[in-house]
Amino acid sequence: MFSFPLLTNAEILACLDELELGFTEAMLLQPEKHRDEVRNVFEQLAELCCGLSREDVARHARIDVDRLPYSQLHEESVVELAVFRGVADLLRRSGVADFGLRDWHAPSTKRLKKHLSGVINFAKFREDRLAEYVQLCQQRDAIIEDAATAQRDALEAQDEVSNVERETYDARKEVASAEDATAVFATDAQAFGRIVASASEKRDDLVDAARVLGEDITNSLEEVRLRDEECARLRDNAPVQTPEELESRIEAMQQELEAIDSAHADHSQELERAMSEARRCQEAAPIIQRCASAVEAVEADVAAHRARLAELRDVERQGDSSRAEIRQLDDCLKVADGNADLARKRVDDCAEQARLRADRDARALSVLRDELQRLEREAAPRQALRRHLEARAVEVRKNVVVEDVAEDAWIDACAADLAAALRATHACARELPPPPVLA
Repeated sequence: MFSFPLLTNAEILACLDELELGFTEAMLLQPEKHRDEVRNVFEQLAELCCGLSREDVARHARIDVDRLPYSQLHEESVVELAVFRGVADLLRRSGVADFGLRDWHAPSTKRLKKHLSGVINFAKFREDRLAEYVQLCQQRDAIIEDAATAQRDALEAQDEVSNVERETYDARKEVASAEDATAVFATDAQAFGRIVASASEKRDDLVDAARVLGEDITNSLEEVRLRDEECARLRDNAPVQTPEELESRIEAMQQELEAIDSAHADHSQELERAMSEARRCQEAAPIIQRCASAVEAVEADVAAHRARLAELRDVERQGDSSRAEIRQLDDCLKVADGNADLARKRVDDCAEQARLRADRDARALSVLRDELQRLEREAAPRQALRRHLEARAVEVRKNVVVEDVAEDAWIDACAADLAAALRATHACARELPPPPVLA
């Protein structure tokens, strides 16, 4: 239990006057003469600090008529006991643990100053911490609101990501098919390129071969012309020879001419083949041109598909950024859920403490009821004995004349018996356990 400074009379009166509770110096110096006013001040302090009023207590007070006989006699006592418990709980929270029924019904100046000092210090502390409590409550509400907003944003982001994935599913399929077609087109283009290169090389080779053959044919014709001229010159200038020599020379020249003719025929055949290859190359030129155009169209399609793929990748990057934001929102949501769980745990702890206090109150009330029933049972024989003694006294007075002195002594003895019975009742009441605090 914590300690607090004891206030002076002037400080106590100034604080209570500031609260407009109608507390005077006479009440502080002579509380035994102002018991009701002092109890009223405690009730007002409990209402200011804890929100506990007598009307609320009376509204929620319940009496177990089955366990408590003559319950209508205890309606006010139950309310009074509940108000006392509320004030005792306020004093306990203020640092006063020994506030009891004696202080409630028979207050003293010293203890009253202690009790009022504790309540005033508690009220000052409560006033100082109230702003912080309100700020924490606002922060809690803001965190709960942010958590709810983050959860809504996360759900919306998840829906948006799902919609983007559904919208881009066909596009991704189209991109995949376009990539496959692009790969096929690239393979075909490479094959067409190789064919074109091979045809161009072959055409160049054939042109070179045709040019060489043309030069060879020209050289051969020039050589034949020179041989003819040489033959003519020899015929004109040659001396007369024998027929055998002439025939041999003519045969040799015929053989040379045949060799030249065969070489010319071979060159002619090679030239025809070269010309046919050149014609085929010329015929294949439009096809090669169409292939080149097709390759350019395929390259254009590939470029368009690559641009589309870049756009889809941008969309995927945006989706990744959305997923990162969703993960951040999930983290914030987890933190908010943790704070909410902590708040719910605190609420559960408070509810558990309230339940335990209610159980203690119920047990204490049950003990008080049992003790009251026991006292009533113990008092019933005494009341019956008293009625019997009174009836016997009446009969004796009727039959016997008793002197005034003896009668006075008998009355004093009865009064002493009653006082002893009351002292025994008060002793039993003091042995009862202290009343539990009000939840």
